[in-house]
Amino acid sequence: MFMVCASIAFAQPKSPEQTFGFKMGADHKLVKWPQIVAYFHALAGSSNKVKIIEAGKSSNGNPMIVAVISSPENLARLDHYREVSQRLANPRGLNADEAERLIADEKLLVAISCSIHASEIAATQLSMELAYDLATNDTTQIRRILDQDVILLWPSHNPDGNITVVDWYNRNVGTKYENAPLPWLYHKYVGHDNNRDWFMLNLDETKVVTKFYFKEWFPPVLYDIHQMGRNGARLFVPPFRDPLNPNIHPLIWRGINLLGTHMAEAEEEAGHSGVAQNILYTSWWEGNSLQQPWFHNMVSVLTEAASPNVASPVTQKLSELTGNTPGLPEYTLRENFSHPWPGGTWRLRDVVEYEYTAAMAVLDTAARYREEFLRNFYNMGREEIRMGELEPPYAYVVPLTQRDPNTAVKMINLLIDQGAEVQRANVDFTADGVTYPKGSYVLLMAQPFRPFVKDIMEPQHYPDIRAFPGGPPIPPYDVAGWTLPLQMGVASVAVKKRFDASLSPVTRAEPPSPEIAQGGAKTGAFLLGHERNDSLIAVNQLMKSGYDVYWSQAAFTNGAKQFAPGTIIIPSHGARQAQVKSIAQSLSLPLAAADRSLNVAAYKLKPLRLALYNPWGGNMDEGWTRLMLERFEFPYEEIRPADVGSGNFARRFDVVVFADQQPASILEGIPADRIQSEYSGGIGQEGLDHLRDFVRNGGTLIALGNASGLFLKSWGLPLVDAVAGLKTTDFFCPGSILDVRVDNSHPAGFGMPEKASGFFARSSAFEIRPSTFAPGGQARTIVTYAGDHVLQSGWILGESHLYDRAAAVDVSMEKGHLILFGFRVQNRAQPHGTFKLFFNSLYYGPAELSQLHPGPD
Repeated sequence: MFMVCASIAFAQPKSPEQTFGFKMGADHKLVKWPQIVAYFHALAGSSNKVKIIEAGKSSNGNPMIVAVISSPENLARLDHYREVSQRLANPRGLNADEAERLIADEKLLVAISCSIHASEIAATQLSMELAYDLATNDTTQIRRILDQDVILLWPSHNPDGNITVVDWYNRNVGTKYENAPLPWLYHKYVGHDNNRDWFMLNLDETKVVTKFYFKEWFPPVLYDIHQMGRNGARLFVPPFRDPLNPNIHPLIWRGINLLGTHMAEAEEEAGHSGVAQNILYTSWWEGNSLQQPWFHNMVSVLTEAASPNVASPVTQKLSELTGNTPGLPEYTLRENFSHPWPGGTWRLRDVVEYEYTAAMAVLDTAARYREEFLRNFYNMGREEIRMGELEPPYAYVVPLTQRDPNTAVKMINLLIDQGAEVQRANVDFTADGVTYPKGSYVLLMAQPFRPFVKDIMEPQHYPDIRAFPGGPPIPPYDVAGWTLPLQMGVASVAVKKRFDASLSPVTRAEPPSPEIAQGGAKTGAFLLGHERNDSLIAVNQLMKSGYDVYWSQAAFTNGAKQFAPGTIIIPSHGARQAQVKSIAQSLSLPLAAADRSLNVAAYKLKPLRLALYNPWGGNMDEGWTRLMLERFEFPYEEIRPADVGSGNFARRFDVVVFADQQPASILEGIPADRIQSEYSGGIGQEGLDHLRDFVRNGGTLIALGNASGLFLKSWGLPLVDAVAGLKTTDFFCPGSILDVRVDNSHPAGFGMPEKASGFFARSSAFEIRPSTFAPGGQARTIVTYAGDHVLQSGWILGESHLYDRAAAVDVSMEKGHLILFGFRVQNRAQPHGTFKLFFNSLYYGPAELSQLHPGPD
């Protein structure tokens, strides 16, 4: 249920300027989220054209509101219009005549989303001015908009970030640190990467908006408002750049071009120079708030405006403007940039006015072409169903038997949460000559959101696009490949021929009921498999409760059953058996019992004393890592540069993790002339020396991604990054999924399959070389890139540079371990299939190898 707030008696609404004492976008002035929310509630209380919906809560518990704006007559029938939009989105059983009758009466739902990136703050300020004008002005244009559209205005997709940015700016405005960067992320976990979560739904905010769009309201038109750098165009409006994702219905591109043309025309009519089209932003990926709607047959556009320094003006000479690459390599008159901005002072108010003009153009174009947008929305859904019936793949099957059934269920629920239709087999069935057991999941392609299902399940094949023939590659905007089953380590099969099966729809998938051993007097220990990621949650819960937990060093037999290396062993007697069984049951983990004859070599885990390095300035990869640690219940503490520089961390922790970050940034941090002294600087050479001593004395240091380079270069390791420094014409891999091989006899690889998929994004490939490495030191490969055909999804040039090179290495340094992950083992909390490599590494270093024999009480 939505909370809808409206008043019956209407006073004269106050403008934002009357309310706050300044025009929205005024120099050095900002309105913070609690005041924004209060303003919208006041506006709804004084206007019969505005209602407020609280759609959910943010990560920090702030309300995420939607202002529904339309004519009073339309708002009185709001539930009806939402229901019709739902019917048009899923047109099964809706014939063309009935659809036309609905379209003639329906109003067009248009969503506008503001400032998902909180530092791109103009749109949150704009939202109040836009809402006020729509509620109070009586122009021909606004009457047309309110009559034909129902506007769903999100003043912010990131309320927590607005609070963070406004507080920091207000603290510094008028001081020498007015333009200082934030010392932390503007989201609880991931900062700017909050707009990279739109098929994984890790964040509370993404879950709220996704449910609103794809499960409840189904707006056929959306406008997403952003800001960009300021060295080129003042505003980007669509169309977007090649390549076009082939799974998107062509009517989406036509709708985008229609809106983009009217937006650009409106900006020109308003005297707004510096508007560019067809720059920077490609049409390939589905991981953000702009593009995910395309895969749900919704026409979505965005603008990107040049940014001032938050609310502080900037002055730019024409000679300082360099353009936007790709698309505008030089700041000069050209076909997609027909009226260059001449330079001058650029203010937040300028951004507000440009974005206001674009928003009104979207709303007015939507109103003028209401029937066409609605008809296309209906027809796209109907045609996608038909295409799924006529051409392969006809379905994707997720077999019941999985190495990690719990993760397979998580994947299925992710698809359901994004509007995919999922079925489950009532009996065994055969497709393409393969028999699948009862309980297997089936995603039939004959469904309205077929573009989403097909795109998320199949490998991507990004085209080789160059700046010129033989020239450097032009990278995609963000990543080239994201295939969900590969990332999550879930087996799935595309069905190429028609088949028959008895299927039932699934609204929520549940893990299979586990087989739980009863234990008893003869039981010496319980045994958990290491294959499921959730087994690490069990380990953490057991360790927290004071249990001894072991991982078997090698495979072993007990009670005529074979158990794999890394089997989790929990000695348990008497009353303590009950909690072990309860934990396994709650996590859907099969639990076996070992008799008292068990006698194996095993690693005894130590209670985890884990430090996660968090630099000043924030690190998105650190935030994603933090989110994962919390989700899987790993205890941890954050440490800052001063903790490392002083060496104080070494007494408190056994394991230190550095998330992906450039080596120079780790060492140097934020320059002292840019920010207050307490937030400046990095770990420095002294901190690097303390870290080396920490490892030599028995600690474990884990470096993820680019952080590995700091230790490669500084510690004289017997390793080199074999792809570092190669020209992009020789080697290039922008965000793709690669074939890797895992040594699952190494403790970091326990529970992993020998063949897996790893996410590579300008990552590393290690080559072990002889050196004058310290006595007692050695390097052991944990993960290796495949020896041929390494690409699974995305784009790679020069892949032979990776063949048989190490992707993850365990370097022994006297008493401790340095574990280097060259690829993105936990990228954006998406590749569940490689999470375990990271999780295992946390416990591996401090663990003690011993002979385990539970014996009698």
